[in-house]
Amino acid sequence: GKAEGGVSPCVPAGHEGEYVYGGKTHVVKGDEKESADAEACKAVVDEVLAPEKECEVEDHKACSFNGAWDGSRGPGAKQFYLSSYLFDRVSQAGLVDASAASGLTTPKAILAAAKKACALSPAKVLSTFKGVEEKDAPYFCHDLSYAHSLVTKGYKLPEGKQVTMVKQVEYKGQTIEAAWPLGAAINALSAPP
Repeated sequence: GKAEGGVSPCVPAGHEGEYVYGGKTHVVKGDEKESADAEACKAVVDEVLAPEKECEVEDHKACSFNGAWDGSRGPGAKQFYLSSYLFDRVSQAGLVDASAASGLTTPKAILAAAKKACALSPAKVLSTFKGVEEKDAPYFCHDLSYAHSLVTKGYKLPEGKQVTMVKQVEYKGQTIEAAWPLGAAINALSAPP
């Protein structure tokens, strides 16, 4: 990743580890004494997301991050849906009920949870946040900081904008798990009442 084996503000104090993403192993470590820091972590995430990079459309306001087109969101843009991994992390932070099909939160609440997680050791993350797996605890600060940056920098949502976190949707009388492409489709196709 961005830290390339160096100290990362997204990783808890004293933690050294590695994770695999996109088929590549990344070595990460936290500062020896300083705890992770949500704002500093977000700065790293924001740089990687590159929200200022233009995409190949006429209206550059329709660019989200790293030169990607945001799909022009469609008539459902007044409501914003997030699903899959983002639902998991936000529910583990206690911002929505993990047993419910969906719930509401805001980017501001996600950032507050990130700040709380970043101040904790992996062991404290496990005892403070329900449902976080041991392998994910060292990266919970990063995951919540990333979620906040994605919605505020990538999708340009204001801090107070309510977002609907979706775990499951009903389709033809059946409940199905929501995945990232489904969340994007709901955003594009759903019109407000």
